[in-house]
Amino acid sequence: MCYNCSDFFHSARNCKCKPRCIKCNGSHETRMCNIKTKIENPVCINCKEIGHLASWKGCPKYPVIKNNTPPTYAQKLKSNLQKPNYTPTPSKNNPTPQIDNDTYEKFIKNMNALRIINDASNKFPNLIEISEKIKIAKTDMEIVGLLLKIFKTGTGTIYIKSLINSIDQNYETM
Repeated sequence: MCYNCSDFFHSARNCKCKPRCIKCNGSHETRMCNIKTKIENPVCINCKEIGHLASWKGCPKYPVIKNNTPPTYAQKLKSNLQKPNYTPTPSKNNPTPQIDNDTYEKFIKNMNALRIINDASNKFPNLIEISEKIKIAKTDMEIVGLLLKIFKTGTGTIYIKSLINSIDQNYETM
């Protein structure tokens, strides 16, 4: 409120209007008014009602400052949410199985197979390389020779060599 003209939306520093007293509606500033005591039934110079001064915030002409700040994210979310109109049903103590027994058994079987393959790969590090070569082998003897390379040393080699010799003899007689 302007202390010079008693109007709204500007200050006395920027006021270009004629001064107006809120006590007597004279053409002077309120601080220069001759009335120094409390007025029993003042008249508002803005709305012309009896009972209050122009500076009273309850005056119908007193501007209401609207809050133009946008709503927060939480306020928007709250206004968009619909309240559920359902009553919760009591839960049953019958848990549903998440996986059937057949699938579980297949899973265990596959895990065991992977464990066996991992153990074999650790025991025979060249197993994968030799298996790739077996894919492109042309003869049975070539495959057996590649299998023999899996066993690098020890009695396994001797046993495999004797096994190959017996297979070779049987193969030649056919």
